[in-house]
Amino acid sequence: MARGLAVVNAQIWTMETRGDRADSMLVQGERVSMVGEERTILAKARTSGLPVADASGRTILPGLVDAHTHLVHQGLLQHRLDLRDAPSLSAALRAVRRRLARHRGRGLVLAERWDESRWPERRYPRREELDAITTKVPLILRRVDGHVAVGNRAACDFLRGRLPGVDADTGLLLEEASLNLNQVFPTPLPEATSSLAFAQEQALTLGVTTVHDFVVPSYLRAFEALHRRGRLKVRAHVSLYVEFLDALAHAGVAGGIGDDRLRLHGVKLFGDGSLGGHTAALRQPYADAPGTRGRLNFTDSALRERIRTASTAGLVPSVHAIGDAAVAQAVKALAASGDRRLRPRIEHFEMHAPESVRTVAERGIVASMQPNFVGEWNRPGGLYEQRLASPRYRRTNEFQALRRAGVRLAFGSDCMPFDPWFGLAGCVEAPQPSQRLSVDDALEAYTRGSAWSIGREADLGWLGRGSAADFMVLPTPPRRGTGLAGLRPDATYVAGAAVHARAGRALRSR
Repeated sequence: MARGLAVVNAQIWTMETRGDRADSMLVQGERVSMVGEERTILAKARTSGLPVADASGRTILPGLVDAHTHLVHQGLLQHRLDLRDAPSLSAALRAVRRRLARHRGRGLVLAERWDESRWPERRYPRREELDAITTKVPLILRRVDGHVAVGNRAACDFLRGRLPGVDADTGLLLEEASLNLNQVFPTPLPEATSSLAFAQEQALTLGVTTVHDFVVPSYLRAFEALHRRGRLKVRAHVSLYVEFLDALAHAGVAGGIGDDRLRLHGVKLFGDGSLGGHTAALRQPYADAPGTRGRLNFTDSALRERIRTASTAGLVPSVHAIGDAAVAQAVKALAASGDRRLRPRIEHFEMHAPESVRTVAERGIVASMQPNFVGEWNRPGGLYEQRLASPRYRRTNEFQALRRAGVRLAFGSDCMPFDPWFGLAGCVEAPQPSQRLSVDDALEAYTRGSAWSIGREADLGWLGRGSAADFMVLPTPPRRGTGLAGLRPDATYVAGAAVHARAGRALRSR
């Protein structure tokens, strides 16, 4: 019997065009062959010898395409102390002390995802506080954004000379020193591979079927290892960091190599840092640090040269730019040196220079944004207000304004947190009209928009004749104000095969 399935009695949001709905769908092999009325689908199923499943009125959506992930790191969190829910600095330090009490050996202890903007102390941990816990074991606490960490004396002594950005006096590890810890504390391939397998299961429980992941070569090997074993369930487009660009270009490695499941996409360049670390490049000083405007990591000419090298090699340049000064620089560089056919991207785009928006729209530059940041940090008194003050903080992440200007939006999570539904709620329920999108428009950015950003709009992010059979079955339709942030699929399908199902909730043949 041919592989496939007819799904009837459903509410199918095809996303092929805005607001398009159907009640039945036919899957043949790994693709959707038809959507339409139940009578037509049943007749086709009978002639094709395919089973029929009754969705019991549930909602079917295309699989989400998360445009910005770090899956191996997400999986590694299961082994590390996670400080995301620590209510205070003192509570975080107590949790670290408890972890050290169970630590065996002298290897690195790395705690992740603290966020001082949520703490009553409103400050970073200090080196001497970590030294009070241990002076023998290297101990590092890394901030939620990854751009800032704090180490004890043992960690700083080890890192000094190995990575730039280590301040042994304060224990601060800024930018490269924090982001590149895996260079000096490498993750063994078996651990990276098992962490990726763990994270992809999280993805599937959320209805994420495709990711655009940013990796170092060892993490790319983890993707390859899973794929060789036939265990890579999500579709993955991966981009390496810019420090590997010259090696890729010299070897003649071009973007697009790979297959339908795993594909090399491009390179990532860090144009600036983060708001949390006061290193995002702003045109005006930080409200809570008037002596700084952050920093640009490239001169204008150096950024253009790196983008030109990537584009010539067929590697899509993705420029991390958060502050308005960095976004303005990235837009000019991509307009001057990028190849629009490659669909160059700006990652985050949290603050934009108004004069840049027209260029972004006209040049087809993708604004790859994270709506979960609004839910995390845009509340009164939150990180954006602390760093930027009013009214400037209210003009961050202006999804609606950018969409109306014709900018291509692609939504991702950055795994902060790894939960697109939290992000969708953050966008749909955003406090500012310039941020707020309808449910349909927000879902479009998380499906067709993100698929377009990786050149997969022909088969991903929608359901219709010829599309990939990547979809989820939801217990209720996604609606504003009805628990959107907590919505979870009953089942998720990739290439027509069930890859996740809650007990008793998968589609069943009748």
